[in-house]
Amino acid sequence: MNNVIRCWVSLSLLALAIGPAAAATPIDKSLPLLCKRLQERGWGAPEDVLHTGRTEQVEFYVPGVMYMCTLEHPQQGVGAGRAPQLQALLGDSGDGASVIFSASVWCDADRAATLDALAGQIVTAMHDVATTVPAQTLAAIRAGKPSEVTADTLEFGTSPIAVDPNACANVAKDSFGAVLMKID
Repeated sequence: MNNVIRCWVSLSLLALAIGPAAAATPIDKSLPLLCKRLQERGWGAPEDVLHTGRTEQVEFYVPGVMYMCTLEHPQQGVGAGRAPQLQALLGDSGDGASVIFSASVWCDADRAATLDALAGQIVTAMHDVATTVPAQTLAAIRAGKPSEVTADTLEFGTSPIAVDPNACANVAKDSFGAVLMKID
């Protein structure tokens, strides 16, 4: 039970967070545009990992109440296990917008390229909404290190989670096992 909870938590923590201090910024009004731009760059609906045949919706919107966009962007992997993946969760529940990017890395051989891809995608996405990501945040993403920075009333944070150091060795190619590391 503990491993299941740990894996679930590792899949839901933050990579780039724009917290409550952002309520006065234009980002909360730009989330649908950001969702659209990410899709234009190849991001898509979350994968049906249980193979239920269900098609996930990318956007969920209740006017005046909440907005949510959930996307994934598969990456090329070189390790023996599952290929790395980037995720984005854009949301606004009325108390401030949040933009959460994350990466799941199953094999250590994929770590550097995946973290670099995550940083690049974040820079491009935030440029779409006229926001500059602090250099300290980008360096922390690429290094897989924790970081917290406030810049221009926005909160930026990185939170890495090491889950299973043997994930790649214990999982057959293209199988779905425990993630080696997760950074949000």
